[in-house]
Amino acid sequence: MSSNSLIIAPGVVPKGSIAVSASNPAVWYPFHKTATEAADASGSPANNLVIPELLGLGPQAVLQGTTPATGWGTGCYVPNGTDAVATTASSAHLDSVFNLADLDNGKMILVGLEVQVVNASATSQYFFFFNRDAATAGFGGWGISYATTDAFSLLVRGVGAASSNNIAFGVNIGDTHTTPVKCLMTLWKEGTGIRMEMRQSGTALPGNIGTNVLDVTGLTLLSTGSDGLTLMGRRTSLAAPTNNVLGGGASGAQINNFFVQKRAVFDPYISDRAYADMVARPREFPASLRG
Repeated sequence: MSSNSLIIAPGVVPKGSIAVSASNPAVWYPFHKTATEAADASGSPANNLVIPELLGLGPQAVLQGTTPATGWGTGCYVPNGTDAVATTASSAHLDSVFNLADLDNGKMILVGLEVQVVNASATSQYFFFFNRDAATAGFGGWGISYATTDAFSLLVRGVGAASSNNIAFGVNIGDTHTTPVKCLMTLWKEGTGIRMEMRQSGTALPGNIGTNVLDVTGLTLLSTGSDGLTLMGRRTSLAAPTNNVLGGGASGAQINNFFVQKRAVFDPYISDRAYADMVARPREFPASLRG
């Protein structure tokens, strides 16, 4: 399979595409380009501004900022650290993937990406945030950030709440990378908290699995988002995001192969299989998650 294959809905599966079960909905934003490519990863019109998503059921991510069309490195996207983010509209498909409330039903979420942090980070930066990180009534959400300690953290804000909680995954990936680091994060409900695991190929303790529990007692977990998804940053208002943008703090962070999947049934082995797929075949949607 080509790493830039078109992703479409189940039941329509031409050569080279990926079918994903409707019971395990997913999104995949490859961020796979080189500086000389004109078309995006789906082969659609050559405007360099749109990143395709999985299944064709949800919104596309539109790159924003001062240099979105020139941010393509060799097989990755290089945010400018100021305002280069990608945002989507809200959609029922995104809600089905990112809904934290139904983790109570024995479901799990897997988040994968490849990141290359060229220099040390001086600020906290966001890989993504779903919906809005604000206390405004009706809003809330969750996302994953990269800290100055080279650790990934999960942040959950209650729906319409002034309160939120966050905690690190328990392992860091280092910095000054010369090749992309494969990262796979898994979330599921455990008691009154969200159990978090992280598998990674980073320069700090490569292969070690980080684990932690984020206490969400008292938070109303998001089930429906009105603002959609923000990649490489987070929303704190209706305006285009400018806070905690990936690549800020002179880190030079580069990203590709971002995906999220909601699994209908908890599987204690799926994370190991998906991570092994990422290591064996970089820049692809893991084979073990197709179906």
